[in-house]
Amino acid sequence: MLDELPPAAIDTIVEAVGPDSGSPLLSLELRLLGGSLTEAPPDAGALASLDQAFLTLGVGMVMEPGMAPAINAHLDLVSNAFAPWDSGVKYPNFIDVPIDTRMCYPPETFDRLQEVKARYDRHDLFRANHPIPCSAATG
Repeated sequence: MLDELPPAAIDTIVEAVGPDSGSPLLSLELRLLGGSLTEAPPDAGALASLDQAFLTLGVGMVMEPGMAPAINAHLDLVSNAFAPWDSGVKYPNFIDVPIDTRMCYPPETFDRLQEVKARYDRHDLFRANHPIPCSAATG
């Protein structure tokens, strides 16, 4: 997720995935956020609003085993290209590799999720792609 998308960011990303880049990615999306996404409705869930300006999503398709490293390397290249504008917040729905889930929630929300996990799932019965570790397990 990005806080801004100035002309320099556009130039950087066109260089990384545009024509003549050699990118193995099928697409790179830049989604404009804002509006009602920034407003947390009453009784909303853990991720009640998104305060960042843009969301990015890169997609590659592994058609043969040797393609996966090239696609992953290019996704890393894109992430590094956006680093100056990166908000430090991750949107877990678009990530298919393990991440530190603290990057997905405001600190007070993450703490609350850990408390819920400790109270109702101390033995880690319920699993997710991006799990919230039990606060008892994190010390």
